[in-house]
Amino acid sequence: MSQLARPLRQALASVRLGRQINTAAALQNNDPIQKLFVDKLRQYGEKSKSAKDGLVDPTPQLQAEMKNELERIARVYGIKAGDDVTKFPQFNFPEPTIDPISAKQ
Repeated sequence: MSQLARPLRQALASVRLGRQINTAAALQNNDPIQKLFVDKLRQYGEKSKSAKDGLVDPTPQLQAEMKNELERIARVYGIKAGDDVTKFPQFNFPEPTIDPISAKQ
């Protein structure tokens, strides 16, 4: 059993060592392409926070397409203007009237 356990322990130790080296290399920001990528992600994050309708730098075509899709969804699901679709609907089930059955037949 110890003959099998020794190679497994060595493999595990090499994986841990490799992971530590890779993590240390990733923390160093020497790669210019990675730096550009991270900068673009940060720019996109800033733009998305200031976007009023959830779209970052939308084109007029994209805005029209989104408007058409929202109108189609509203038509399919019967959503009226001003409805709060995030709120759970209120159901009203009236108590049915049951005719009494005569026991004398």
